[in-house]
Amino acid sequence: MTRKSKIIAAMTFLGIAGAGAGVAFVVPAIAGEAQAGDAALSEQEAQRFAVRAAPGEVIDSELESEDGVIVYEFEIQQGDVVREIEVDAHTGAILENAIDNGDADEGEDAEDADGEAAEINQN
Repeated sequence: MTRKSKIIAAMTFLGIAGAGAGVAFVVPAIAGEAQAGDAALSEQEAQRFAVRAAPGEVIDSELESEDGVIVYEFEIQQGDVVREIEVDAHTGAILENAIDNGDADEGEDAEDADGEAAEINQN
């Protein structure tokens, strides 16, 4: 292989690799957009349910699928505490209302400040 051919091959490889990296960053956005099409509620409607369940400032929100259920997840700042509120994207039901301690793994029950399991509010 000549030097020119090697350079062309290397540039082609870098172009393809760069395009692949671009796709890796775009795919999560496309996945969220696809889920948004499946949600009956808009993010703003779901946020109203979340803030009603846990008044405060919304500092983060995310649309995701959990066990086949499309949910909006909100982090709401309440003074020194951050609460994690999950809202069913179809019904507006509150599926989770717990203090976000930052280290609870999925499957573990989050706890309120007094150490008791968080109560799920269905209103």
